[in-house]
Amino acid sequence: MRIAIDIRKIGSNSTGDEVYTFYLVKELMRLTGSEKHEFLLLTDKSEKNIEKILSPLPSNFKIFEIKPKAKIFWTFFSLPRFLKKNPVDVLHVQYIAPFFLDRKIKIITTIHDVSFRANPKWIRKKDSLFLNSLIPLTLKRADLVVTVSNFSKNEIIKFYKFPTEKIFVTNPAVDLRLFKAEKEEQKKDKIQEILGGNFPYILHLSSMQPRKNVPLIIKAFTLLKEKKKFKNLKLVLVGGKNGYNYDKKIDETLENSLLKKDIIFSGYISENDLPAFYRKSSLFVFPSSYEGFGIPLLEAMANGAPIISSDIPSFLEIDGGKNIITKINIDKKEPETAREISKEIENILENSKVREEKIKKGFARVKEFTWENLAKKTLEVYESFK
Repeated sequence: MRIAIDIRKIGSNSTGDEVYTFYLVKELMRLTGSEKHEFLLLTDKSEKNIEKILSPLPSNFKIFEIKPKAKIFWTFFSLPRFLKKNPVDVLHVQYIAPFFLDRKIKIITTIHDVSFRANPKWIRKKDSLFLNSLIPLTLKRADLVVTVSNFSKNEIIKFYKFPTEKIFVTNPAVDLRLFKAEKEEQKKDKIQEILGGNFPYILHLSSMQPRKNVPLIIKAFTLLKEKKKFKNLKLVLVGGKNGYNYDKKIDETLENSLLKKDIIFSGYISENDLPAFYRKSSLFVFPSSYEGFGIPLLEAMANGAPIISSDIPSFLEIDGGKNIITKINIDKKEPETAREISKEIENILENSKVREEKIKKGFARVKEFTWENLAKKTLEVYESFK
C-alpha cells in the first residue's frame, strides 16, 4: 500500500498535535510490518529540515515538500494536485481533509477533540467558523476517523452522528526514554538557565487558550501566597505567551495581581529540556475545561510530579480509577474553585505520604500508554482497507 500522511505539524513548535504526529511517524518507522508499505510524508516545510528531525529515515519513508503552503490553499489545491500526480491508497490527515479526491483514495482523519463545536467561544470567531464549516464536510468524505480517547469518540458521535464502528481510539503516550533521571547538577543548570534561579515552583504547561483556565491557576496561586510559609514558591507557566488563541484574561488577571515577580512565563521549552521542568516542580496543575486527551498529565506522571487537574472525562480515562490525579470540579463559581485548588496544592505540598503515593501510582500508570501501541493500532487502521 502507498500511504500518505500529512506531517505539517512536525517542526512547528506546537503542542499535542505535533507530538502525536512526530511519534506516530517515528514508531511506524520502527514497527515490524510497516516495511511492506510505502509512506509518503507530506509537509509544507523544507524537506531537509524535516529529515533532520525524523532522521534516520527507512528507504520506504520519503518526505515531500508541497507548495504553495498557505493553509487552506495547501489542503484544497496543493495537496490534491500532488496526489493526482502521485496516487496513494490511503491519505491520513488531521482534522481537515480535501473533499474532491478520487474516491479510490481512502481518507482517515485524526480529530483530537471537538472543543470548537462544544464551545465556539473558546477560539477566535474566524477559527470557529472555519472548523465548524469544514469538519462536517470532512466527515462526509472521510472513510474512517481516528481519535485519542473514548470521550472524544463519544463527542464526535454526539455532535456529528458519525458511525461508531468507523471511529478508532488510539491513546497517545510519552517517550519514557526522555524521562530517565539526569544528574542533579544538570537538572539544576537547565532550570537556572531558563528561569534564572533555583526555587520551589508549581508548574503548568499549555497553549494558554481560554479552555486551559490559566487565570484560575493564577488566582489559586495568589491565595496560596497569602501564607508566609509559601513565600519562596513560584508559579511557572510553560507555553507561548500571546500565542494563537491566547487567553487575554491572563493579562487582566496578572494586572490585578501583586505577585508578578513570582509568576514566570518560560515560553516554549524544547522536548529535551521539558522533563527537567516536571522533575524539579513541586506539582503540576492542569484545570482544563475541555481536552480530547491530556499528554501533559502523562508527562507529569512519568516525571514524578503530583497532579491537580479538572475532573473532565478524558482526564478520568487517564487516571483509570487509580486515584493518581487530585481532581477538581471546575463547574463551580471561579472564587470557590480557586480556593479548592489552593487548598489541594497546600495539601500535596504539606503531606509527603499523599505525595509519594500519587507519584508511585503515576509511574505505574504511565507505562500502560505507549507510542508503539498507538502506531500498531494506526497501522491496523491503514491495513483495514486492503
